[in-house]
Amino acid sequence: LVGNNVVYFYNTATNRVRALDAFSGTPIWSIHQEDVRALSIASNFLLVMTATELDLYNTSNTIYLAQLADGQGAATLITVNNLSTAAADVTVSFMDEEGDPLSLDVLGEASAGSSVTRTIPAGGSVGIQTLGTSEALAVGWATATADMPISGSAIFQYGVEGSVLFEAGVLDSKPTGWGNVLASRFETAAGSEFSTGIAIANPLDETANVTITYQRVAPAIVVVEEELEIESMHHEDLFIQSLFPEAVVGSEGTLIITSDIPVVITALRTQDGFQMSSYPIGQPVR
Repeated sequence: LVGNNVVYFYNTATNRVRALDAFSGTPIWSIHQEDVRALSIASNFLLVMTATELDLYNTSNTIYLAQLADGQGAATLITVNNLSTAAADVTVSFMDEEGDPLSLDVLGEASAGSSVTRTIPAGGSVGIQTLGTSEALAVGWATATADMPISGSAIFQYGVEGSVLFEAGVLDSKPTGWGNVLASRFETAAGSEFSTGIAIANPLDETANVTITYQRVAPAIVVVEEELEIESMHHEDLFIQSLFPEAVVGSEGTLIITSDIPVVITALRTQDGFQMSSYPIGQPVR
C-alpha cells in the first residue's frame, strides 16, 4: 500500500506492519499486529484490518532526544516548542540505557521523577532543566509527547560549582533506518583530543539490528563495520575510537548507520570527552 509518500506492507513472518519511505526505501516505522487481512489509508490514518477488528493508526505528536546525561558535572536542558495555534500539554519522559524510567531532579519540581508535564501556550516554548545532582553519571534518552505538534532539542552541559564550562545542543531525532555523519579524531597543538561520539536509541517494541560502517579517508582509505543489537527501548552511546581501532588519532571519514527497523540517532563532537558541538545526522529527504 502506498500513500503520503510512504510504502506500507505486512510481514507475515514477523506479524508486523512496516512503513518505508517511498523514495529511499528507508524504514520509518513498525507496528506489531497479528493476522492482518488488509491495509488502507483514509486521510492521515492507516487502517489495519484483521479477522476480528479494524484498527486506526495516526501519527503521534512524539519527539525523541537520543541522548541524556546527568550527574558528575553533567546536566541536560530539554526544550520543547509548541508548533500549533492552541495550548499544548506535553509530557517529557526520561529513560536509562535499558529503557527503564530514570528519576532525575528537575528545576521547578518539588521532588525527583522520571517524567515532567508542562502546558505550553500557543506558539510558545518550555525548558526542562535537569540539575546534575545524580550521585553517579546517569546516561539515557528522553521522549516528549504532546496533544499538539511539537519540536525540541537537548542541550548538554558540563559545569563546575554552578558555572557551565561546555555546552552543545542537538535537535530532536527522527526515527530512521539510515543515517550518516562526519567522523573524526585528532589532537590539537595544545594536546587536547577531539573525537566524534554517537548515541542510538530504539523506540520500538522489537530488537534493532544495527550496522555501523566507518569509511575512513585519512590517513588512508579503510572501510570497516561493526554490528550491534539494540533491544527494545534500549540506548547505546559510543565514541568512534571505542567502535573502531582504525579510528586512530589523525583519522577522518564517515559513519554510516543502518538498521532493519527505525532508530533515533544523534552525534556530538567532543573535546577530551566533553561535548563541544553537535553534528547533523544525514537522513533521506521525505
